Amino acid sequence: MEEFVGIPSLFISCLEFLLLFNAVAFGQKNNVNIIAFIIIAIYSTNHLFEFFISQFNITEPFFIFLNFILIIFLPALSFLLVLKFWRHETKLQYLIFMPAFVILYYFITRLDSFQVNNFYYFYITFSYPLRNEMGIYYFVMNIAALVILLVKLKEPRLRYKRHLNIILILSSIVCFIIPLILFLFFPSTKTYAESVLNKFAFFYVLGLAYFSLKNKTEFLSEKG
Repeated sequence: MEEFVGIPSLFISCLEFLLLFNAVAFGQKNNVNIIAFIIIAIYSTNHLFEFFISQFNITEPFFIFLNFILIIFLPALSFLLVLKFWRHETKLQYLIFMPAFVILYYFITRLDSFQVNNFYYFYITFSYPLRNEMGIYYFVMNIAALVILLVKLKEPRLRYKRHLNIILILSSIVCFIIPLILFLFFPSTKTYAESVLNKFAFFYVLGLAYFSLKNKTEFLSEKG
């Protein structure tokens, strides 16, 4: 079975790249969809990194660090996508990326701390600095975005945007809430939390791919 280690990650990565290609080819290139494209590309690349790490037993700290650079910016990008979709934009909106840059700076100073503990068929276990803080940042940002989406369900109009809003809600619940419940009730799963979140993220990518195909500029122009 050792030769098949990481194959599920490769399979998911290929599916996500196909979804990305389809979304970019047939979706409208507005500012919201472009963020969706970036998020899908990051998740797909992250799964590809998982495959290489598992399949080729890569333990070089710098390579592991590169894998986490991708993840750091995902929560802020997801939050920004929701802000732009519902046109809740301010001059200070990009401050949501500040925690990611702070974490990135700290990671750079602790590069040798990135380690792979174990390789398994479906997942990898990592050791790296600020692991708990990373988890808090990841869930707080994504749950905050989900709260905005849930509040927007009360909008009395904007039928098309409501449909896309529900898609984002459902994919966010599967990607973020279900793993959070899993971690709370089965603490041992936190050992390989990164891989668990990556696998569940496929459903978020699926939602974003559909979202970007249906999301049109004329819908965005409707003030939420």
